[in-house]
Amino acid sequence: MLGYLRYYLQVWDWRLFLFILLFLGLPNVYQLYRVHLVGNAIPDAGSLAIVSQWQFVGLVVEVFQEATVLAIFFFLGSQIRSGQSVQLDRAKSVFTFIFLASLVFAVGVFFFRDAFITLIGTSEEIQQETRGFLGISIFSIPFTILAAATVVMFEAMGMRALVFVMAIVNVLLRFVLDSLLFGGYAFSLDAGVMGVGWSTLLASAGLFAVGLALLLLSRGTLSESLKTPPSFADMREYLRVGLGSGADSLIRNVAYFFMIIRIVNTIGAEEIGGYYVAIQILWSFMLVPVLAFADSAKALVANASGDIARVRTLWRSSMLITAGMMVIWIALAPAFPTFAGLLTDDPATVGWAITAFGILFVPYVLFSFNTVIDSVFYGLGKTQYMAYQSILTNGTVYLVAFLLYAAGLWQPTFESVMALFALGILVDSFLTVFFLLKALYIDPSRQAANAL
Repeated sequence: MLGYLRYYLQVWDWRLFLFILLFLGLPNVYQLYRVHLVGNAIPDAGSLAIVSQWQFVGLVVEVFQEATVLAIFFFLGSQIRSGQSVQLDRAKSVFTFIFLASLVFAVGVFFFRDAFITLIGTSEEIQQETRGFLGISIFSIPFTILAAATVVMFEAMGMRALVFVMAIVNVLLRFVLDSLLFGGYAFSLDAGVMGVGWSTLLASAGLFAVGLALLLLSRGTLSESLKTPPSFADMREYLRVGLGSGADSLIRNVAYFFMIIRIVNTIGAEEIGGYYVAIQILWSFMLVPVLAFADSAKALVANASGDIARVRTLWRSSMLITAGMMVIWIALAPAFPTFAGLLTDDPATVGWAITAFGILFVPYVLFSFNTVIDSVFYGLGKTQYMAYQSILTNGTVYLVAFLLYAAGLWQPTFESVMALFALGILVDSFLTVFFLLKALYIDPSRQAANAL
């Protein structure tokens, strides 16, 4: 037994995981401090509710990012043994495509932000401030996506040390700009919620500039090749993978938008604030090792995509390690009220945060396993299975809930919305396991039989 455990632990690239963990972990732990500043250093009582409106834009950005950035793992990772000229041409093609698409995307969101604010059901008392905040923050989108693409490129091409450098630069930029613009220090400019928007924009632009410089310096021997335009020769393969992950993200986030956070947003400011605090603790602290581990899995599976036996070994190893992380979660769960109290001094908001966390804890354990399993689909380039999961889950759980809501048969409460969210994750978990077995065992067996 111990021999198997040792074997599955040793097959993992722990150095890659560590660097990705630092890149994701340092900014996300810092994000908790940032939420503390927004909730306490800014005198406006509605500051937390205003900043929380960004999570709606974040859903749209997530769809775009998963359709463009995450496909890089397979697009470049599967070419790890190819020549640098092939890798460079693919990198240039992806960067050009993402830059143009994200710029058009950001400009479109900017001009339609008033309609967007109406769509998400923002409370009237914070609509004006939200409009100004979003108007600034929106232009961080191209830089955020390009910086993320740069980091994924480093991961897929095995440039681990540069991932660590990006992690340090990211936190330093955020800390300096947040402290200067709204940190509540003697030297702070006290720019309030608008300062949060400017800090987000400037930090994203700075991080991308550093990432681009590192990428160019690391490819210094190919400086002449950088002057040639990208060929876009292999973009069909990239777009195929991106279409699957993008469809999955779009369907999943549309359902999440209309059936979860929009309804919570209309229930009340304290409820959305409490939900925001709970989600921040989950995503900025507890999920960080899981997400870092999933990213390392994407790179490792992509590099081994031609060896299905190796991929199966990586999957078994990933499940064992994820289970260990969940044991740590269980040990930390009793400390949640203390963490929530550090992010806001409003007792009502803390109370709603505790309620949300209590309902969502077990579903997020399942979500953690789902996220790691999805890495197999990314690494193998079989993202269509992720789209199938979303169609089936949201076409049943959330569609039924929406019809009941529209017919007036379901009157949403904060607790019932959280329970609906939990049910969606549960159904998705069963589908994830089914499609995983199909990708790892059923499909390869059929291919082998057809080859005979």
